[in-house]
Amino acid sequence: LRKRRSGEHLGIFKQYIQRYFRVTPSMAHIILLASTLNIHFANGPVWNKTVGRFEDLCNCLWWSNLLHISNCIGTPFLCRPETWFLAADFQLFVVSPLLLLPLHSQPKLGLLLLAGVYLLSTSIKTADSFFMLLHPELGLTEGPRGERQVSVGHGNTVYKTATFVVGVAVGYFILEVKSGRLSFALSRRLVWLCWILSTLSLVFALWFSTLFMRPSYEDSPWLLAINAGLVQRLWVLGAAWIVVACTVGYGGLLGKVLSW
Repeated sequence: LRKRRSGEHLGIFKQYIQRYFRVTPSMAHIILLASTLNIHFANGPVWNKTVGRFEDLCNCLWWSNLLHISNCIGTPFLCRPETWFLAADFQLFVVSPLLLLPLHSQPKLGLLLLAGVYLLSTSIKTADSFFMLLHPELGLTEGPRGERQVSVGHGNTVYKTATFVVGVAVGYFILEVKSGRLSFALSRRLVWLCWILSTLSLVFALWFSTLFMRPSYEDSPWLLAINAGLVQRLWVLGAAWIVVACTVGYGGLLGKVLSW
């Protein structure tokens, strides 16, 4: 947006290429290691069972990681499951101009678009959590449903879009404040209130997640839906306030530490 306002050529495809080569080479090294040498670093039944499976998967699915589509190829098994985040992040980066350009030309329409995408993503994840019983803690589930969640519950780009949209909104807000197009001043009392609400949101989200770790827990559609549609969003909004506060001068000591 800053380049657009200054009249510079945006170069969207150039941005795509830069992004790809910024994140892909290091991931390619990890995939190469996982498919060749990693299994030889240790030994044992558990090691061979888990790491050996990753070796086989990486030998077959390495291309999906390099194309950043590993989370949407229709298989619950991934080469390095943690790379789902890079795939989702790259996919959202590719479509981000569809959200950013309206913010430049028609800010009000752009903000409405962000709100609509946020609500749609949250609604889809909430409904799927209710009807499909998507457990939020992948490592604590086993069997077919646990494996399915690798691609359906935890790597689905649609589910992550709401969080991405919040990040876009925060970035846009900070840009407006820094450029002087928007004035933002809060009283000391209101700043403290925001920090208290942010802290409570983060703590509550952490506490709520422990409910799914208890041995006595049994799948509850309503509990899963509340977690997906409300509690996880409280975490995102709490973190968003920290970013805003530390950027515009309300971070205090925490802002100095995080900016060091």
